[in-house]
Amino acid sequence: MLPVDPSPAAAPQAAAIALGPFVLQRPIGAGGMGEVWQGVHADEHVPVAIKVIGASWARHDGHRRAFQREVRAVAGLAHPAIVAVFDDGVVDAAAALRSGGRIAEGSPYLAMEYLPRGSLEGLLPALDWPLVQVIVRGTLAGLAHAHARGVIHRDLKPTNLFLVGD
Repeated sequence: MLPVDPSPAAAPQAAAIALGPFVLQRPIGAGGMGEVWQGVHADEHVPVAIKVIGASWARHDGHRRAFQREVRAVAGLAHPAIVAVFDDGVVDAAAALRSGGRIAEGSPYLAMEYLPRGSLEGLLPALDWPLVQVIVRGTLAGLAHAHARGVIHRDLKPTNLFLVGD
C-alpha cells in the first residue's frame, strides 16, 4: 500500500474520472508501482481508495500477474486490521484520456476501503507507549490472520500501516 495524505490540500483537485463503477476524485498517494486515488462508488456513494498501476509496470506481464496475485490474496482476507478490497479492473481508454495521461489505458486497478486517517508515517515520534501497544497488537493480529491463510506482507513499514477506528 502507498502512503495516503487525507488532507484536502494534499494534492491539486483533479477532474472526476469514471473508472468502472467508481469515480476517481484526486490522487492521494504515490509509490514505485503507481498511484492511489481517492474516489467514490458512483451508485453506492461509498468512499474508496483506488490503487492504479503505472504504465511502465502495466506493460510487463510479470508485473501485471504479480498485481493480480496481490489482489486475489488481499481479497481473500477479512479482518478488522486488513484493508477491505471491493473490486478490481483495468483502466479503459475513456478514463485514461480523462486523466490527461496521468493513468494509462490497460493499467490494472484495485478498489479498497478508504482510510481517511492516513498512515503512521510521520506519527511515530508523537505516539505514547500505550498507543504503540495497541497499534502493534492490531498489526500482529492482522498479520497472523494473513499468515494463517498463506499471505505474507512483504513491505511492512509505517507508510503501509493505517489508522482506523478510535
